Amino acid sequence: MHHKKIVAMTLVALVAFAVCSAQVEEETIKEARRLASDGKLNEAVALLNEAVKRQEHIWNAHLLKLETLKLYHNAGKIEERINTMRTALTQRPYDAELLWSLAQAYWLSGDMWNALCYLTRAIGAAPTVGAYYAWLGKAYMELGMQYHAEAAFELALRYDPTLLPVVNQLRRPPVVVKRPEIQPPIQTQEPQKPPEQLPQKPQEQPKPIQPPLQEPTQPTQKEVKPQPPAQPPQPQRIYRAEIAPNGSIARFSVKGQLCFINFGFRVAPPGWGWPPMFRQVDLSAGNVKREEQDGQITITGQATSNGSSIKWAQTITQTDDGVTVSYELTPLDDIKMESVLIEAWIPNPVVAEGQWFTVIGGRMQLKPFPEKPPQGPSPVFFTSNTLEPVGWITKAGVGVLFEIEKVPNAFWWLQDDRTYGLNFFELQIHSGL
Repeated sequence: MHHKKIVAMTLVALVAFAVCSAQVEEETIKEARRLASDGKLNEAVALLNEAVKRQEHIWNAHLLKLETLKLYHNAGKIEERINTMRTALTQRPYDAELLWSLAQAYWLSGDMWNALCYLTRAIGAAPTVGAYYAWLGKAYMELGMQYHAEAAFELALRYDPTLLPVVNQLRRPPVVVKRPEIQPPIQTQEPQKPPEQLPQKPQEQPKPIQPPLQEPTQPTQKEVKPQPPAQPPQPQRIYRAEIAPNGSIARFSVKGQLCFINFGFRVAPPGWGWPPMFRQVDLSAGNVKREEQDGQITITGQATSNGSSIKWAQTITQTDDGVTVSYELTPLDDIKMESVLIEAWIPNPVVAEGQWFTVIGGRMQLKPFPEKPPQGPSPVFFTSNTLEPVGWITKAGVGVLFEIEKVPNAFWWLQDDRTYGLNFFELQIHSGL
């Protein structure tokens, strides 16, 4: 009894502390806003920065950091703040919190493209922090891209289940308006006379029901049917492919270890311009049709970019040995392009201290991933036009292998996206045009 009472008192004390702490931070925000309105922006920012240090959860810290950026925005200094952060980014290109702050600053400025870019870079720098996925989902919700938002929210909850109340609020379910029931008008009625009582006949008593006579029967033996032999348990797949609504493979894991993300097709404009004309991971699932039969998923869709349109058909077949993905892209008009390719992003933390390999003549040739990005203008560190199998082994010791169908004029390469400030490596498979 004494132990239960102590535990109960401890829980109450912890809850009370959390509530008091929240009230203090509300007061801190109010005080910071008052200081900023009085022209004391630096003091307001310092006050919020101290409050950030007291937070145990990153989401609460983010809310206070966002309040700081709002103060800069209201003071007309958000562009100056963006330039300061971009300068700091040259020294700390993989600082996830700095990337997140830049994304929020662009968001406040109305530049959603850069907001999405920097949120994605924050995820690349810290791919297991659920809060970054939650913010990405919120950005997609703002853009009306609900399918993408749901995928981001699911990842947020996978990495941080404590974000469930936050995600539920960000999902913003539609409000169902209940119409008031219309009551009929009240009508006055004259008092009614009670009905005349008629004499009642005495009720006859029901006769008792006699049970039916049963003939004596011989005891019967229950027939026992032979049971079919138990089926052996089916072997579980060692991999998991998480397919987004638009058909891209959002995450691919082997034995629970992440191997790559964002696998899908892309159409590169002439001169490798950016942003791409079509990139599957960014396409809305609104014009996508998905059918599933006998373990095979067929996805067809249509997309428009910069006045050009394409249709695509995709099949995804999952077996115990792996996944087979095939694409067929059909332009609906004359599209000028540099290349059509399939890409897979390899987060640097996944393969840090790992190796990549090719298979030539049935023998695996292992090579380490580059420690530093290439110094030249090109991020590519290996290319092949013979389409030999390629793959990599993560630092956790699991591997993934790509076997590519032989197509004329096709090739693949591995590139280091750290050249662009992204914490990824990338496999690109270019089809022959």
